Amino acid sequence: MQIVEYSRWDHRIFCPVTGKPVFNEAMEPDVPTFRALWVEEVIDEPTIASPELAEAWATYAAREDVVEDGVDLRTFLSGIDQEGWVAFAFTSCGIACGPVSMTCWVVLDLQMEIDDDETETEAIDSPTT
Repeated sequence: MQIVEYSRWDHRIFCPVTGKPVFNEAMEPDVPTFRALWVEEVIDEPTIASPELAEAWATYAAREDVVEDGVDLRTFLSGIDQEGWVAFAFTSCGIACGPVSMTCWVVLDLQMEIDDDETETEAIDSPTT
C-alpha cells in the first residue's frame, strides 16, 4: 500500500475521490472510501471498516505485542496488498504546555466506484484572464 505523509495544523482532511471531509464534526468517518484509522496516542485501538484489513490487523496484533513493543504501522500498511488503497499519515502540530504533535493514519480506497450524489457538486468558478 502506498503511504503519503504530510503535516497539518488540524485534522480536517478531504477525500480525493468525493471531495468531502473524511471525518464529520464528531471525528467519525464520513466518506464511503474510508477503510481504517489509527491514532498515534491509541495505536492499538484502530477503527477499521474493512473486513480484510481487520483480519490482517488481528493477525499482526496477535504476533506482535502492540501495547508493550509499539507498532511499526508503516511496515504493516506497506505489506497490505489492496489495489487503489492509500494510507495518509498526517502529523498535526501545536502548542499545549510546550510543542506537541500527533500522527494519524487514514486508509482510503481511491479506486472505489461512487455515485454522483456522493461527490461534491458545487461548481467552482475559475478565474478569467
